[in-house]
Amino acid sequence: MPAGPGSDEGWRRTPDVRDLRLGAVVGDMWSGGMNTRSEGAIPDENSKEGSSGPECGLGLGCFPIRSFDYMRKTLGILALCALASVASGYRGPAIPLTITINSFTIAPDPAVVGATTTFTVNATGTVGGLSYQWTFGDGSTISFSPLNSTVTHQYTQPGHYTVTVEVQEPQIPPAAPLLVSQDMLLQVHYPLKTPRPTHSSTIVLDSTRSKVWCVNIDSDTVARVDVATHVKDREVSVGQTPRSIAQAGDGTIWVVSQQHPSISVIHPDTAALLHVVPLPHGSLPYGIAMSPDGQSAFVTLQGTGGVRKFNVASRTQVAAGTEPSKARGVAVTSDGRVLVT
Repeated sequence: MPAGPGSDEGWRRTPDVRDLRLGAVVGDMWSGGMNTRSEGAIPDENSKEGSSGPECGLGLGCFPIRSFDYMRKTLGILALCALASVASGYRGPAIPLTITINSFTIAPDPAVVGATTTFTVNATGTVGGLSYQWTFGDGSTISFSPLNSTVTHQYTQPGHYTVTVEVQEPQIPPAAPLLVSQDMLLQVHYPLKTPRPTHSSTIVLDSTRSKVWCVNIDSDTVARVDVATHVKDREVSVGQTPRSIAQAGDGTIWVVSQQHPSISVIHPDTAALLHVVPLPHGSLPYGIAMSPDGQSAFVTLQGTGGVRKFNVASRTQVAAGTEPSKARGVAVTSDGRVLVT
């Protein structure tokens, strides 16, 4: 123990100072005001500033007293101990530093071509001083910087891109920086057109009422399920073998039944059967899709082929086509084109 320091001089002792990076005790440290004295591997007040030799290990020169006290006060004991271990040339068992990526978010996800997408990572390290590098999967990168925990990017083409964030923490030279990375798959699409296209399905969401409707092919019914409770609150009998379902612009639910060729129109609130539109015998109707404005219904006929168009308000047929044969799925684009499989 140094002879000079004592409680009456305002000195404070830090016993068995340990290098957390290398896992070794490098000495005791006494500090007070702008003075620092040490025992063991830490240079003491008798060391000559700028000198080099066995006591300096790597030939970097002993550290000035004021520099050590500044490091202790501003950067913490870990930085001080790490510098001391370099000065002493100690090479004991290492305790690895770690980086933890706590979160990695992309907004919006999926992203839109030509729009700004924001990428954010939250990470913590053992010492600090983290820097971040981003690779966006389209050939673009943003290089390491401590300012890059949140960045933005714009994609010029749709596709599926692997976005990679790398987080780096510096170590005491000559050790290489610690590096971890995380990937996330991002879908990028063209801006969605309005009104949105529609397609035939066995299930439909009534977002206004927070209800989901689905066909039950085996029981010749359709069921309504509450979105919040996940509980079925209605079940309605329709024609034999219901195949697809859609919601019209007035909110009514339209169901196509294949073996009893018909369209059942159901009230969205009471679940009452409002109307049945008969279809030709042997037509085997399969798919139904509404026009984007919800004013027309398109029904495919698997048995006789072709597509029929119905007016939602009058529930009557207004047009018919004979192609394709054995028609099944149907979709309507934003500009009114009808696509049939």
